[in-house]
Amino acid sequence: MIWNLAGERPTLEESAPRLRGRSRTFREPAQLEALAPLWRRLAEADDSPFVTWDWHRAWRRHFGWSCEETPVFVWEGVAGDRCLVPMVSLDGVLEMAGFGICDFQDALADSTEAVCAAARVLCRLARRRDFALRFSQLSERGRFLGPLLGAAAEAGMLADSTVVGPCPWLHIGGADVEGVIAGFGKSTRKGIRRRLRKMEEGVGGRMRPVALPDRTFFDAAAALHRARHTRSIFDEEGFDGFLEEISRSREVGLVAFALETKLGQLMAFEIGFERGGRYLSWIGGFDPACSEYRPGISLQTLAMAELARRGTRIYDFLCGGEEYKFHFATDEYLVRSLTVQRATPWRVAVTGASRLERLARPPIKKLLRNAGLYRTKYRIDPLV
Repeated sequence: MIWNLAGERPTLEESAPRLRGRSRTFREPAQLEALAPLWRRLAEADDSPFVTWDWHRAWRRHFGWSCEETPVFVWEGVAGDRCLVPMVSLDGVLEMAGFGICDFQDALADSTEAVCAAARVLCRLARRRDFALRFSQLSERGRFLGPLLGAAAEAGMLADSTVVGPCPWLHIGGADVEGVIAGFGKSTRKGIRRRLRKMEEGVGGRMRPVALPDRTFFDAAAALHRARHTRSIFDEEGFDGFLEEISRSREVGLVAFALETKLGQLMAFEIGFERGGRYLSWIGGFDPACSEYRPGISLQTLAMAELARRGTRIYDFLCGGEEYKFHFATDEYLVRSLTVQRATPWRVAVTGASRLERLARPPIKKLLRNAGLYRTKYRIDPLV
């Protein structure tokens, strides 16, 4: 197959002049398990749960069945520095593993030099064998996006990148509610205080961290999420088993918070990851019957205070441009998709047309919105 790299193991002279090292591809289950110590060591310095060994092992087990292969590409320099890139082969394309369930992907490496070398070798192999490299969600915070763009240009490849969405985030200001909301606007602070007071007086709402794994909590959270979404992530085939498995992993750092009434009714939930002083808000939902208390925002405020008491100082809302996130966020980074393939006249023409369409879409939407002919899919009520 065009993505089978195992037979050649390109070296300095074969595929990467100016690079000193070699690349290898591991695809057998026993080979992948043998990579676990290296994988865990490289992931220790990264605050993303989506690059950990336990996350990818669970992803391959519960979602990788739809892929033809799940190889892991490893570059090793002569100095011993390594770069590890988990990939999958799907519909004739080599794609980065983890797509569809994570918010962003990235490579793992000892050094920037190893990342750049791995990107250059992958791009040259793709050009030589005429197959496409696809990366659905690369974070601008990550270390792989820039080297890939540079390597594609160096290899004369066609690189098409689009914005998937922003990831808003903020520094948590203090270890109590007042410290958390101190940096928000005056009207936002007043609104949060009023909602929290009304919730406490009305239903005795309290936030509690959930000890995972907790099947009862997962079932209740799934019911709330399905009530608010036509297509819930909890309906994805394999997700229940995946969630159960990563909830038992200390490396992934899965945590959960529940907002409940004094009678124990679940009003809202939050599932995320706590790693390296950063919290990543992954899945959340609330009971529409309790919407007068704004339980989702109330829970996030209380969770921020709890996280700050644990020493976590960054709250990451992850990918999505929902309006409520920007009432809290102080900064953002972007997640981009990237496709790298050989530049043929037909591909250049198709990519150019696609770029023109993307450039024209925002002003057309603005014109339609001003004319009252365009509505967004979801309506977000004002915070206060």
